[in-house]
Amino acid sequence: MNFSIDSNILVASVNSKDRLHHKSIMIFKEREDGKFFLSSTVLTESQNLFRNRINQVVVEIIRLLPNFQNKRLNRMEYQEHLITSFRQIKSENPGISNFLDLVYDEVNDFLKDNDSFKLPSFLSELSVKHSQSLYKRIDEIYPNSGSLVVLNHKHLKAVKEVTLDTYFKDMNDERIFHELMTNLPDIAPIHFYTGDSEFVKKINKSYSRCAKLFELEDDSFICVLVKN
Repeated sequence: MNFSIDSNILVASVNSKDRLHHKSIMIFKEREDGKFFLSSTVLTESQNLFRNRINQVVVEIIRLLPNFQNKRLNRMEYQEHLITSFRQIKSENPGISNFLDLVYDEVNDFLKDNDSFKLPSFLSELSVKHSQSLYKRIDEIYPNSGSLVVLNHKHLKAVKEVTLDTYFKDMNDERIFHELMTNLPDIAPIHFYTGDSEFVKKINKSYSRCAKLFELEDDSFICVLVKN
């Protein structure tokens, strides 16, 4: 069975601190014999999410940490400040705690071999490093064959017509839906995994019409909600 994933599953599979990390990794392991189709919008959205969330964490770290060039602090004292700062950030911003934990591990590893005054430069490059390495990490997790799915404009008008009453508040969700549905004849049968229950409701409301449009079986597309 072919499979595809939403951006929340892609991010979780790469970020070991995410609550859905183990479930996401299992999806790849259990689908070793299938072909992986990744929506181009899912990839872009995941890259942007990594970059934005890590930048948010970095801004909070810099705001709370003592002066980076403070020569009076030894490494142990600096790490104590670091732990205290991370705890404070986590209590104030629980929504970014998984990215906060990811950055904390990176910073800890960095400080083992580097002086703390180099930390600002390291932090400034962290978000770019993670967002640009996302595709490489996917290859490490799932080295089998995979394809990037882009919008098939040839089928877009017909898909929009049969799903006219399906409304997505998020433009990325709508784009992902259209990328999958306009390519359905080429990627079916396929399972799509997401952690977004609202997206499941939307897509389950309309995918059967698209299957009928392309004269496919109703179970040619199955949307699976991944829970913690």
